Amino acid sequence: MNKNRIGYIVLMACLAVLVLLFSNQFLLFVLIQMVVLAVIMGVLSHLDAANMLVELQLVSGTQEGKDLKVKVKMYSRFPLYATRSIMMGVDIENTMFCSTERKYYFICLSGKSREVELTIPAQHCGEVKMQCAEIMLQDLLNLFRWKIRPFETVQTIVYPRTVNVHVEMSRATIGAPRAEGRMQNRKGNDPSEMFDIREYVPGDDIRSVHWKLSSKTENLILREASDPSYYNMVLLPDLGRKMKNAKIEADEELQEIPVEEINTAVAFGTAIGEQLLRLGCAFCMAVPGKNGLQICEVRDRRDLQRMLIQWLASPIPEYSGQALQYFMTEHLEEYFTRLLILSAGVYQQNLNTLSGQIGTTVVSARADLDMLVSSVNGSCEMINIPVDKTEKMYRIIC
Repeated sequence: MNKNRIGYIVLMACLAVLVLLFSNQFLLFVLIQMVVLAVIMGVLSHLDAANMLVELQLVSGTQEGKDLKVKVKMYSRFPLYATRSIMMGVDIENTMFCSTERKYYFICLSGKSREVELTIPAQHCGEVKMQCAEIMLQDLLNLFRWKIRPFETVQTIVYPRTVNVHVEMSRATIGAPRAEGRMQNRKGNDPSEMFDIREYVPGDDIRSVHWKLSSKTENLILREASDPSYYNMVLLPDLGRKMKNAKIEADEELQEIPVEEINTAVAFGTAIGEQLLRLGCAFCMAVPGKNGLQICEVRDRRDLQRMLIQWLASPIPEYSGQALQYFMTEHLEEYFTRLLILSAGVYQQNLNTLSGQIGTTVVSARADLDMLVSSVNGSCEMINIPVDKTEKMYRIIC
């Protein structure tokens, strides 16, 4: 646009010089028309910008490795008078990977409304947000650029790709979990346990009335049964965006963990969770947060979906090992008998503290391996899965 504007100004300057030198009326007329045209373009394009609305829509359910479909809808209350195109600067933020990328798009316009579809490669799984960095309207001659109202931020979830996993439950039990495992008490169908009380509503089962309490309040009070659920398995994503290089002793020397390793680790964690549900095994997911671990109970597909959304919207810690530190600090090994750690790259954390207290399996995605490598050390099993061989079927014993 700057080149067009400079060229237009230079042309008018040349005409002005010729008019002064030769006093030609035709050249003067052309010069005046060019000035008038520029003013008209500026005024009309400014009106177009004031009446223009832009809206973005993201198609949900995209998988990592595929394209993210974005619909851009543009509306104007009146016909466009002098508009040629819209220039959008969009910040694409991945919450899980703590990354932001800015992209620019030019969209040609005509009429009152226009709808176009953009495709953006979904290279990372996780929550994706699209925010307006800048958005401007350009006139037909590319002389003026006016800001228009920014579009609202939109977001969606990019799910991990599908991998082949066959999960088997181990019969070995290590450690004695406190209170028979981590218990989540919720509303259910166990009449021997009371979850809550409330006032009687016509149609409720009369056998659930709390008669003793009702006599004191002069209102019918109803018992709500509970459903105490016990969990022996916990999944812990101990991922990080950076890790210390084992060959370098200096603490400041850190290396980035490849994105494909983290994507693969998340994909295997999702697949293992689905397999556990198929086996009828309820479990917990310990999602790392800023102030510790958030324990998500997973008993059915709905819980799994809710847990995935929370996990994929949680930033990955900068350094691997932080989630395990939270786990041991909160002494969660006392509430479970099986711990499955999801990792990316070489897992360098010391698990000797957990030996004999909880059965531990580490599933780590490695880009430097061509085949699966498994090893056992006491009550801990280390399974290293190559990133480029995820189409194969892997057997994991939890």
